[in-house]
Amino acid sequence: MVLLISGRLSAIAAVIAIVAMLATAAAYGLAKSALRDSRATTYRTFLQARAEMLDQWLEERLADARYISADPEVLKLTQRARRAGKRVCADANVTSAALAAILTRHFSENAPLAAHIAAPDGRILVSLSGHCGKRLSSFVRDQLPGAKQQGPATVNPLTESERLEGAAASEKQVRMIWFESEIHDSAGQRIAFIGYGLDAARYFDKELQDTEAEFRGEFFAFDRRGIILNRGIHSADSPLVKEALAEAGRSDPQGDGTLMEPFDGRAARPAVGAWRWLEAGNIGLGLEVAARDTYQSIEFLRGLSALLGGVGVVLGALAFWLRRSKTGPGGELRRIGPYRILSQLGEGAVSNVYLAEHVLMRRRVALKILKPQFTTDEWIERFKREVRLAGQLQHPNFVRIYDFGLISGGHFYYAMEHIDGVNFAELVEQEGTQQPDQTARLLRSVCEALEEAHALGILHRDIKPHNLMVRRGAGEEQQVKILDFGLVKVVNSDHSRDLTVGLRILGTPAYLAPERIMAPAGADPRSDLYSVGAVGFFLLTGRKIFESESDLLLTHRIVH
Repeated sequence: MVLLISGRLSAIAAVIAIVAMLATAAAYGLAKSALRDSRATTYRTFLQARAEMLDQWLEERLADARYISADPEVLKLTQRARRAGKRVCADANVTSAALAAILTRHFSENAPLAAHIAAPDGRILVSLSGHCGKRLSSFVRDQLPGAKQQGPATVNPLTESERLEGAAASEKQVRMIWFESEIHDSAGQRIAFIGYGLDAARYFDKELQDTEAEFRGEFFAFDRRGIILNRGIHSADSPLVKEALAEAGRSDPQGDGTLMEPFDGRAARPAVGAWRWLEAGNIGLGLEVAARDTYQSIEFLRGLSALLGGVGVVLGALAFWLRRSKTGPGGELRRIGPYRILSQLGEGAVSNVYLAEHVLMRRRVALKILKPQFTTDEWIERFKREVRLAGQLQHPNFVRIYDFGLISGGHFYYAMEHIDGVNFAELVEQEGTQQPDQTARLLRSVCEALEEAHALGILHRDIKPHNLMVRRGAGEEQQVKILDFGLVKVVNSDHSRDLTVGLRILGTPAYLAPERIMAPAGADPRSDLYSVGAVGFFLLTGRKIFESESDLLLTHRIVH
């Protein structure tokens, strides 16, 4: 009998051990998959930030090309070169000096060393580099303004032998990125192109320096032929670049992606990474991170699978039971602290908003909950600051904050007044544009609330139609409520550390004041008032003051 019982116990123990090992192995696979997705999102986010910076830099260079092409001296120099005909290069030194003087006036001390004026057929009329009379290659001519796009154009980084027909190749030639713009005569007809070139490696090395990333990685730039544009940072046969070219296509690159399966990176070490094409389409950005740095946090699971098998089963069952006590069948949250979740009202990048009810008080609230993947010290501190500053605002046109807390599972939340109404965007969608007197009444309520905040040195920094709600009370009287304190900030306070380091522009671009874009740290109450005016324009017209297909062009129009 004892042997029988022992055998049964041994069999049960064996089954438990096998199940534990399988469970641990499955946990490793799930953990690796979750970590891979999390890391991929992180890498793409950092790469997007770098891409936006470089897109802005390229837009500024194109704007420079546009301004130079409109210079009357440029038109005079071009007409002089055209009149010279075949003898245009006879006084190349004189025309080159004239072009250099124009560029020095526009660029001050940082005038480019390479520039030219070229005829519509690609023949160079004036050159700083001694190329007068030579002709631009067909590859370059296909990228000039008017060939594929209107307005100034970025020409793919090339060496001089690649850029010019019949130029001799040299190993030491500098690969330059060119910015070209059309030159028009007084009748508006295109008569030539003017362009200037910058050392691509020098500028990309400078613009891609990184000191803020939370991981050890390397950013690099490449063109649509797969050539690395940085100096000595990456091999030209990068699998990451090949993946980017294969996914996007060489003719019209676009989009982004990741390569999270380890590949042979630089220094012959396994790596993972991400890639993204800039809006211009000619230049791509890559980020390579050592695979060991990406996955090392879960490798210990392999060695501990047998030892922790039994404990894993027990803890897994306990965790499952606890999870079920906090969630419904679909896995969504149904209980946070003293609140019961009723439904979801909205979802943001880092948090969700739910309609909830206090279990004891039966009071309905709007519950803002930080997503688990953002429960870091920085994001929790950001949420705490948001609650503290919002709690100081007592004006009835500000939404009221009731309480906040951090519960098991890493869910940080705060409860605020639930507004039964519509926001300004929905108001215009449902009722159409507002009459001037009604618009004045709505904006007066917003201004009265902001007057209190500004008196306390607090900026909202995100006034927009979706953050302004109208609640109808007794007798259909409308009450305005200002929502979302995620970007609120104390002006001139040493104790209010700006937790948005690394992000160039915060807020909805269409309603940002120009100074919020050019110098975000220097914003003051007038920036909020600009946003109020932009909202007023929307209420009266049903459209935004400035509109564009991309945030980059939108911010450029607002500033300029």
